[in-house]
Amino acid sequence: MALQVKRSFEGHHPDCPTFQNHTVQWKKKTWCAGCLGLFIGLCASILLMILYLAVDIQLTKAVSYVLLALGLLILPVVYVEILYQRKSAILHVFINSMLPISFFIITIAVEGLTGTFVYGFFTILLCFLWLDTRIQLSSWYHRAYCINCSESCKMYTAPV
Repeated sequence: MALQVKRSFEGHHPDCPTFQNHTVQWKKKTWCAGCLGLFIGLCASILLMILYLAVDIQLTKAVSYVLLALGLLILPVVYVEILYQRKSAILHVFINSMLPISFFIITIAVEGLTGTFVYGFFTILLCFLWLDTRIQLSSWYHRAYCINCSESCKMYTAPV
């Protein structure tokens, strides 16, 4: 019978080799790279939205289409990056910081294309679904990494 290894969580990831690239060390603390990236992106998005509203920028239709395409292109990049177990934690922070920024870009693009607040509001609701998709994909892959890991701790094997 295999000895059960006791693990602790650092940055809400187990302190095992499988998840070492999922965390970053900063000021003697361990942070989840994905959550840190989302936090940075959310702060940047809030600042961008304040700037966007304060300056009262009027987007042309052409610029709105380009922004919409850019914002929609970022989504699969974020989702595909979750698939890679051997990733750089700093790259993971950066790519995850782009997700909330893509939400900002998509929202202002939809508002610029339609000129209607209601469509912008529905876009924000859609962004919540995209964020939940990112969370669900991450949880699913964490379980897959954990199940396939040679360590005996199996921290993520409980069904969600």
